[in-house]
Amino acid sequence: MDKAAGAVSGGKVESLRVVAQQGGGSAWQAVVLGPDGVRHAVTLAGADGTVTSNTVADQGRETTH
Repeated sequence: MDKAAGAVSGGKVESLRVVAQQGGGSAWQAVVLGPDGVRHAVTLAGADGTVTSNTVADQGRETTH
């Protein structure tokens, strides 16, 4: 959870769940709320917790940053 929150400066984890990875295995997906009120979908590698993506909601659609 600390790594997910750290992906968004000042962020707080709202939820965390296990998701399947392409090619097998699993990863973690966290919803992180930033201090500006923007939610981020942060994906972390299941093996070591490395942040693999951070997707930001933008006016009802998602954009990757």
